[in-house]
Amino acid sequence: MREDDAKYRVENREKNNARDKDRYHADIEKSRASGRRRTAIYGALHPERIKAASRKYLSSDAGKLARRNSEAKRRSQKGDGPGLSKQEYDDMWASQVGLCKYCGKEMSDNGNSQSVDYCTMDHIIPLSKGGIHEKENIVLCCRSCNSKKKDKVI
Repeated sequence: MREDDAKYRVENREKNNARDKDRYHADIEKSRASGRRRTAIYGALHPERIKAASRKYLSSDAGKLARRNSEAKRRSQKGDGPGLSKQEYDDMWASQVGLCKYCGKEMSDNGNSQSVDYCTMDHIIPLSKGGIHEKENIVLCCRSCNSKKKDKVI
């Protein structure tokens, strides 16, 4: 019986694909809901596979780019505050004399952006906690202090 089924599927592949496509388009929402259910069930049955695949993707170049784009999109959609102009950034740099606002160490403003002493902008009240992206809510600090602070409110 299985051989007959397999033979039928091979011989009628286009017909079956057209039928499936028609069923999908007949009730798209039902089809999408069904797909979401299957995905949720798979995720519940295989959480370790989902986590491993997610870690692998996020460590890839495409995953890192997607994360950066997602964070930028989140900040831009927040729509709060005018942001920070280059002139305002330069003024902040001058007023802090190139020193980290938290630890007081000298920061670098050019060169290796992965360096722990590289200057970063930190939101005093994090965006995730309702802070806005404007001059009054931003300080310049070294990458090390910014990483340690994470999403804490000062």
